[in-house]
Amino acid sequence: MRKSTILSVLLILLIFNTLYSQNLTRKGGLGAGVDNAPQSFFDRYGWATTKGVVLTQVIPGSSAELMGLKVGDVIVEVNGFVVGDVQSFYNGVAKLKPKESIRLKVLRRSASEMIIGELNSRFDESSPDGKVLYDEVQVDYGYLRSLVHRPEGEGKFPAIYYLPDYSCTSIDYSANNQNPIKQLIDGWVSAGYVVYRLERPGVGDSDGAKKCETISFEEEVSLYQRGLKQLKEYSFVDSTKVFLFGHSFGGVTAPVLASKAKVKGIMVYGATLKPWFEHLITAFRMKRVMSGEDPVKIEEEMRKLYPILIEWLINGKSAREIAANEPYKTFLLKSDNPLRYQGSTFMGRHSKYFYEVQQKSLTQIWKNINVPVLSMIGELDMDNQDSKDAEDIAKVISLHSSKGKGSFKYFPSTDRNFVSYQGGLQEYIKLAKAAGFSSEYTGSNFNKELLESTLQWLKEAQAIP
Repeated sequence: MRKSTILSVLLILLIFNTLYSQNLTRKGGLGAGVDNAPQSFFDRYGWATTKGVVLTQVIPGSSAELMGLKVGDVIVEVNGFVVGDVQSFYNGVAKLKPKESIRLKVLRRSASEMIIGELNSRFDESSPDGKVLYDEVQVDYGYLRSLVHRPEGEGKFPAIYYLPDYSCTSIDYSANNQNPIKQLIDGWVSAGYVVYRLERPGVGDSDGAKKCETISFEEEVSLYQRGLKQLKEYSFVDSTKVFLFGHSFGGVTAPVLASKAKVKGIMVYGATLKPWFEHLITAFRMKRVMSGEDPVKIEEEMRKLYPILIEWLINGKSAREIAANEPYKTFLLKSDNPLRYQGSTFMGRHSKYFYEVQQKSLTQIWKNINVPVLSMIGELDMDNQDSKDAEDIAKVISLHSSKGKGSFKYFPSTDRNFVSYQGGLQEYIKLAKAAGFSSEYTGSNFNKELLESTLQWLKEAQAIP
């Protein structure tokens, strides 16, 4: 072989490695689905602790299966750190690399035991009618994992940018291929759409100096802007046909992002239009009402909550400042307080995150959106029981947008994660109290009407000049 030919081959390989080398690697994964363990679990077996996560799925061949974990087990510690909720569980596991040892304190019926094992690498997601690309976005303090599903075939495809709820948990569904969100993604890909997701700092495979729990809302939006830029630059994406899908709190992020970058249209599910202060009061009260709690207790708890929300969202005080004063401290340290106070965070995010959201007039932001919008809500969305908000988002677009058209869709007996319940509210409450939201149940009850409705709307929206 000629010397010039060898040099040419080496140059091509160097260029390829430069373009496609990854700074991020797959982190360790337990291979199990989890949910917050309800109080009824602890009461049933007389456990002293009241915090932990219950296993809803164990994947065959995973570390969880090899360690002997079973559906229904409650994990209360990861390597000595207390597990308060799903977010803290995933944070504990996310610190570990493949082949590292993991120690889990597990409650199994009336017994407690320590289970020790070794983590394997996370599984990769797959797509029945497409390809999955694990990419990355460079930021000032590290790299964020991006996940891209693309249809089979050549050409440029329309795309959907999935914006999740505010939780600092991974949106990599390799551990549960039947997750209703993953089923929605797969349905979009099968219909010919690229689907893009971006992990938050310190979540999933993302790595760097900052963590999701420390960043502000404005900073998070700027990260999503970088993700949108990456999505539009892919050779297989039609950059003129990129849509946003805001899921729950993602329905707040979506219009803010669309106000900073051009998109073809927006879909939101379970979004609020109220100021965040007003939204939380409504959400916290209605969740208790829908669960059938004693009205007297609801009123007592809400009156304790009001001044804390005022100090936080109106007066701008930090979580630590508020928790330093009685009687707020006593209320915030209760295991069942809805704000889930921990250090500098409320609801798993830095207190400044939602304070910044409170400063925004979502009505004004939506008013200036000039693209088609589909606003959806499920009857059993316990985080947003006011369907009027979803209707009003569509109404604002229809009244004030010169090009946009606002559409509204209501899904009976459907929760915030697209799961349909044949028995309606009573079935939902029964399963919630018994921690019956197994991966098998939610996966087999995905409301396919949601997929069909979004596909029909996307087809119509693409035809709008």
